[in-house]
Amino acid sequence: MRRSIFLLLLSMVATFAFVPCAFPQAKGHISRTYYDQPLAEVLEDLSAATDRYDISFVYNDLEHFTVTTAFERLTIGDALKRVVGFYPVRIVRDADKFFVECVHKTERHLTGTVVDEQGQPMPFANIAVMNPADSTVLSGGVSNEAGQFVVPFEHPEVLARISYIGYKTAYQRTADGDLGIIRLQPEAYTLGNVVVKGTVPQYKMTSGGMDVKVEGTLLANMGMALSVIGELPLVSVRDEKIEVLSKGEPEVYINGKKVRDVRTELCSLKSTDIKSIEVITNPGSQYDAAVEAVIRIKTIRRLNEGLSFRSASTVLYNSKWMGQQEAQFTYRQGGLETFANLTYGSFCKKAKNELTYDITTPQKQVEVQQNADMFRRNREINCKTGFSYDISSNQSIGLSYQINKLLKHKAGHDDRQTISENGIRTADIAGHETQYRHSAPTHTLDAYYAATLGRLTLNIDGAAFWDKDGMEQDVTEQSTDVESRNVITESSNRKRLLAGKLVMGYPIGNGQMEFGTEVSHTKLHSLYYSNFEQIPSTDNEVRESHLALFAEYSLPLSKSLRLGMGLRYEHVANDYESFDQHIDECSRTYDQVFPNVSIAWQKQKWGVQLSYNQRVKRPAYRALTRHLQYNSRYLYEGGNLQLQPQFNHNIALNVVYAWLNFRAEYTYQDNCIMQLAGLYNDQPINYMRWENVSHKQYLSASVVAAPKFGWYQPQYTLSFWQQRFDAAAYGINHDMQKPRLMAYLQNRFMLGKKAFVCLNLFGSTIYSETIAEVKAQAFADLKFYTPLGAGLWSLNIDITDLFYSRPERWSSYGNSVQLHKDEWANSRMVIATLTYNFNQKRSKYRGTGAGSDEKSRL
Repeated sequence: MRRSIFLLLLSMVATFAFVPCAFPQAKGHISRTYYDQPLAEVLEDLSAATDRYDISFVYNDLEHFTVTTAFERLTIGDALKRVVGFYPVRIVRDADKFFVECVHKTERHLTGTVVDEQGQPMPFANIAVMNPADSTVLSGGVSNEAGQFVVPFEHPEVLARISYIGYKTAYQRTADGDLGIIRLQPEAYTLGNVVVKGTVPQYKMTSGGMDVKVEGTLLANMGMALSVIGELPLVSVRDEKIEVLSKGEPEVYINGKKVRDVRTELCSLKSTDIKSIEVITNPGSQYDAAVEAVIRIKTIRRLNEGLSFRSASTVLYNSKWMGQQEAQFTYRQGGLETFANLTYGSFCKKAKNELTYDITTPQKQVEVQQNADMFRRNREINCKTGFSYDISSNQSIGLSYQINKLLKHKAGHDDRQTISENGIRTADIAGHETQYRHSAPTHTLDAYYAATLGRLTLNIDGAAFWDKDGMEQDVTEQSTDVESRNVITESSNRKRLLAGKLVMGYPIGNGQMEFGTEVSHTKLHSLYYSNFEQIPSTDNEVRESHLALFAEYSLPLSKSLRLGMGLRYEHVANDYESFDQHIDECSRTYDQVFPNVSIAWQKQKWGVQLSYNQRVKRPAYRALTRHLQYNSRYLYEGGNLQLQPQFNHNIALNVVYAWLNFRAEYTYQDNCIMQLAGLYNDQPINYMRWENVSHKQYLSASVVAAPKFGWYQPQYTLSFWQQRFDAAAYGINHDMQKPRLMAYLQNRFMLGKKAFVCLNLFGSTIYSETIAEVKAQAFADLKFYTPLGAGLWSLNIDITDLFYSRPERWSSYGNSVQLHKDEWANSRMVIATLTYNFNQKRSKYRGTGAGSDEKSRL
């Protein structure tokens, strides 16, 4: 396998050597980014970028015009048209020469910048210069991508009319021509008692999912990116864990860079800096075959330079005071950006548990009633630093390093168990458990190179990850009726990962081809010790190598119809050792191909997409072990070295109309990985063990509506989910096919232009999931946000589980065993976050990450 990786790296080097020769036409195409640069300087730069054409112009004629735009792979003629835009400037070509001249030469110019109610630039606003006496139009222009405009005029005094569809028209009289900043307000139309604002569609179809507009919507005022994600259709956030309906935890990217730490990165990104978010529920071949869902965040382009600073202080209370402090520094000058982030947090959790075990053996019926008061406390610190550098307008490199240290982690519970056999009370047991987790610093190193070479796009990412942690568990059980026990276990884990990813894009025919490769090598060494003879000690080492090749082609069949096809090949080889002895039956090699195909139709507010893909779910490393976890004398959990990968076949239909979204999906899970329950060695012990079952299916459907009625901007979600699983084949004598009906009503009320309050109501029926039956649930959350201090400060207040009605209640069923659990945790929590931002901007870091799925498994 090492030889395969070496050959792959050699091929990547060969690719660099091949690119300049294979695409000599790169010199004929230009990629540039300009921000508020004088047009004359831009023309000089374009002239230097081509050795075939000459560009002639007169400096004095163009000195008032500025350029803010970005483009890729344009010819010199198209580049000139882009930078000139709607200015009164003419371009004349004569053979190999371009002449650029102003067609309306005057001493005075009408200038200004058009922004919306949130201060964001408004490109393509119409500017009319009128005679104040009779309102006749004298001349006109259009704002550029920075919202700026320059319109020459000769009249001693003029009336300027600034208009934009969906916004109120503004009028200003001027003699000197300097209008400054013109802030346009949305136009509202009243129908009876309902106010409707003209807006663009908030939902838009994209390949494999849906794009949700954030900029200019209520979502832009949620405070932080994690809060925005929690408000997206089909997405939920609880305890900073993101979950996509029926897909599980997604991978998250910000401008193509993989998010490694949710708390640090998604809490430090301001919602006002987000342009849109894609929720991809059918990922293409460029993603690891184990990835079921992807969230891609695209930020608003910020071109300001200098030092920026962000500080956020969060205070939480739910029977104990907790908190988190974040500081983020960024410095940007020219093409260089450096950054440093520091986060410190202290958290705790308490819960009261009521558990009932029903265990049936041929000899007796055992019932265990257990009441446990649980607690967990931890403190941690996270530091991240790095840089990115734009070598040119179409080349960028970057490096980031992150270190995370768990300063303290202590958990445990006090409990009391009442044991009955055949209906007769036989014993009482008082128990106490303490867990101490120790961890060396976790290190993560990421690097990238991104370039556009002619019509070829190139992205190379590398990643390294190493970590060491462990756990000490001390369980004491005291009883006068049965033997007392003191069970001590210790575990330690060493984890290493090296990964690399190469992605290239090139237009072929009328479509776009993306292709590339990804490699990774993982090493995990686990030690486990127990003083209890029924729980064996283990010494395991797993080494796993991945090699993937992928290609994806997107082809427009018409203006509104697009076809997408992809294929991913993965080679996975692992070696397993126990006590330094190679175990052949547990060392495996897989060669698999994963296809995906989609066809999408988009026209105005309508969008329809039908897609199919095949994914894989590989066993987590914690499940591929011989470890036996002792929870109590009646509950064990164990791994399974014989686990095989699970394959998912997904067919999905997605329909979008303006603020309405409908989704239906069918999934067939072959060789499904599940945690089944049964007896441990025929003893009266509930044993939870990971197994492969033949197959499982599920159906899901959802409808999301997000209309806007002025100050009331709700989002309603109704969904259906049902699994199809032959539980009887695995000794489960209980109906495991109860469907789930869910309603999520997000009521958002505007309090002025930016402040708002949200009352979110959630309800779910009883339903079956794997071998568990989850009880019905209903709860409410309250959120409040307001900007302070001219937008430099902001305040978020969240009250979760307002009525303390969100317990975790479920029953699991197995072969001869049942487990019923009611947990009342401190889910009602008050969270207040005060944030200060100075000259905040988005990061230029363009890395996309490598080895993402392996990091999750570790």
